Amino acid sequence: MNRVLLGVCSAVFAFLLKAGIAEGELKSYGNDVIGRSTSGSDKRISPPGPRIWIDDPLNGDSWPQWGYLQLFRVYIAPAPSNTPLPALYLQLWSNTSMINNYTLKWQRRLENYRTGREYQIAPESGVVVEVSNYDRLGFTCDGDTCPVALDIEIDDSATASKAHRTYFRLLSRDNNVLPVVGSYRLTDNNALRGRFSIDVILDNAPPRKSTEVYVGNELIRRPKVGVFMNTTLIDDSTVFPTGRLTAFYFRLNQLIAPSFVQVNIWFPVPESNNQYVSVYSRSEIIGSNQEKTYNLSITDGPLVNSSVRLGWTAERIFFSSGFGSCRLLVGNSGQVHTFDGLPYSYAASIGAIVDVQPQPTSTTPSANPVTSPPYRTFSSSSSSGPLSSKPDRVTSWPYLVTSSSVQTQSNIRSSTTPSTGNGSSYSRLRRILIALFIFLKLLG
Repeated sequence: MNRVLLGVCSAVFAFLLKAGIAEGELKSYGNDVIGRSTSGSDKRISPPGPRIWIDDPLNGDSWPQWGYLQLFRVYIAPAPSNTPLPALYLQLWSNTSMINNYTLKWQRRLENYRTGREYQIAPESGVVVEVSNYDRLGFTCDGDTCPVALDIEIDDSATASKAHRTYFRLLSRDNNVLPVVGSYRLTDNNALRGRFSIDVILDNAPPRKSTEVYVGNELIRRPKVGVFMNTTLIDDSTVFPTGRLTAFYFRLNQLIAPSFVQVNIWFPVPESNNQYVSVYSRSEIIGSNQEKTYNLSITDGPLVNSSVRLGWTAERIFFSSGFGSCRLLVGNSGQVHTFDGLPYSYAASIGAIVDVQPQPTSTTPSANPVTSPPYRTFSSSSSSGPLSSKPDRVTSWPYLVTSSSVQTQSNIRSSTTPSTGNGSSYSRLRRILIALFIFLKLLG
């Protein structure tokens, strides 16, 4: 009976994963978690002994991208019943600027496992693990055997450059001391030309409540492709659903000095040519730090819909995008800017959280939602100051954003935000299935 329930849960969970349904875009990164031709105990792996394994192929086909860890999956190869099973730690390692140098970011021990099965392990309760494209999948086997399923792909050294590479470090080089989070290890140059059955499932949106959705771009590392002095930027591709703004998210490159960042909600001035008024702003002084994602939570945020746009200004720093070295131009809400209307075809690592539960002042969605081509970003190099012809509009604009031209949830770009017509229901279903799946796995 347990096997039947487990199979049903696996099928449904796989469907949800493939469809990207539930709270965010669930995506898997890594290798296929399947049975393979051998395991990490293969006699061709020399010298034998406990070691750290880090999956880091040259072509990056198993590198994770940005997201929040939901599950780490592994397949344990079949083995005779009397085979000793070592302590097994599933891990995430961050690749540093030095070659073959990795820092342990997260790990969790796989308890009471058996051979010939797939296992899934989630972060500890209350622990949020943000994964970036700097990170690599890995594990440590603290024993002379390693039961993780493995394919040794290429034995011919002439074609080794095309093989999947998994680097390793023998624990004996560290007096058999296991790594701890924050410690670093230098792996051997001679990688194993093989592929282990490990992957991770990431939610490509920040943590949020069941009634909240993320809108914007993926918060990933991006190249610095330009410098825009004295510039405020608007992302014209991010379309808001009807709801209440609860947080801004953005990712910054490494900071060498404290810097000012401001994020804005813009509303187009009616019957104007590329004029926008700032209806809400949130600013922050960001101290020196490594590249990371920042969360600006908002209490009693404004109501938004598809009429508004997301924008930002940064001082002396690069966003993780093609834009940087921007100086502060945006003042208090109600200030109007004229933008040049010339799109830059780059996306910035910025987004927002919107609570889409019905609001007391919400209106009926329009049948003609606003649509925008992807990745159109406009800049402004000067401010025209507050409106003087019709000052009453300055105070009314924050309320205009709850009027017509409402974008429904399903019209948000699918590459960054899921369809959430029944988002809270799918969210609860996903949590129940994951919990049931893991419970049945433990029952065997």
